[in-house]
Amino acid sequence: MNSELNPQTSQVRLVIADVDGTLVTQDKVLTARATEAVTKLHDAGILFGITSGRPPKGMKMLIAPLQLTEPLAGFNGGVVVNPDLVPLSKHLLPADVAAETVQLIVQQGLDIFLYSDLDWFSCTVATVLPRCHSSKG
Repeated sequence: MNSELNPQTSQVRLVIADVDGTLVTQDKVLTARATEAVTKLHDAGILFGITSGRPPKGMKMLIAPLQLTEPLAGFNGGVVVNPDLVPLSKHLLPADVAAETVQLIVQQGLDIFLYSDLDWFSCTVATVLPRCHSSKG
């Protein structure tokens, strides 16, 4: 075994990786090389986790292939979930602040990207908020 991956000789105990452009390609494909690297970390007893600007459900497709057991950080750390997607930690805006922010965005004629604890929604000014496109994993 490579001594760099041996927990007896290495100080590395945890590796955290970004998803897009690191673990998956531009086409959102998890490569065999990435999967093999994570397997080597697991085999060496080194913990592995992921973080992303994606919502937690947008990382769901990586949990089984990478055999993830550590929490996942979605929305750039705004929400941390267990591999079963149960939230451990949330840093969300209060509903009244979010509603006021959405109104300000609409008044400026801008598109809306609204994130909840697990999902994100996008709307153009021409759509009505309840009819926003939902991005659910």
